[in-house]
Amino acid sequence: MIALATIGGLLAALFWGAGDYLIGKSGQQRDTYSTNLVNQFVVVLALSGVILWYRTPLVIEFNTLVIIIASGIFFAIASLCFIKSLSIGPFGVAAPLSNSYALVTLLIGIFFLGFEASVLKIIALLVVIMGVVMLAVDRSTFDYKKLHGSTIYFATITMVCWGVAFAAVGLVSDKLPWYQLLWLISIVITFIGFLVYLFVHKKLPNWNNLGFRNMKIAWYAGILLALGSTAFFVSVEQAQDVVIPSVIASAAPLGTSFLAYLYDGEKLSLYKRAGAVTIVLGLMLLNLF
Repeated sequence: MIALATIGGLLAALFWGAGDYLIGKSGQQRDTYSTNLVNQFVVVLALSGVILWYRTPLVIEFNTLVIIIASGIFFAIASLCFIKSLSIGPFGVAAPLSNSYALVTLLIGIFFLGFEASVLKIIALLVVIMGVVMLAVDRSTFDYKKLHGSTIYFATITMVCWGVAFAAVGLVSDKLPWYQLLWLISIVITFIGFLVYLFVHKKLPNWNNLGFRNMKIAWYAGILLALGSTAFFVSVEQAQDVVIPSVIASAAPLGTSFLAYLYDGEKLSLYKRAGAVTIVLGLMLLNLF
């Protein structure tokens, strides 16, 4: 079971890391709104296959549906801002900072949902905060003109929105199987992405332009992200262990950063690299404790 949990965590880290890199590359080549719509549409398609595989009847309470829709709104905002932060770059800053959302989720849980945090969890929280400060804070952070519209700006919004969204999902995570919950949330995200596309472009999407031939990278990104989620939750389900997959999967942002370094020659200062590693270490400790 430990081997299964480890393999699931590794696959999730690899798929999520590579998927985030590809979605960032697509955002650089095409506009954020097209990339987001295609990516989320592919995720819904992939998860629909999982739904058909399990064939579990969907039974959902109204209150659960409301929370799913609310979380989906925050996920949709986070998705758009994440793609924007990656498209601006560098990936080595955008990916780790955005994925620090566990910090926000835990703080919401402690202050608003009555979660109890152990001393070790608080220490892990402080490690994440230290990493965020190392990665995000420099002279431009205190200059609003430079901060507004920057990678730090959009990555921070992503972090907060994902944090709120996951806190909301935690309230209903035991109400539905993981695949139904992910599928419904993905539908909400895709619908909002469609509305945002209409608002920005003032026209319906041209599905030929958004097809696989013209947006291969976004399609591949969606497939990888869906595979990562499936690998993670199946390993948790089969191994009956959430700790090992969560700890290993926390390394996904480092995979994104490595791919940017390998294929784009992206370079960061040693200080910021240390900040990214510190964030990932803190996230691993949060999942471990």
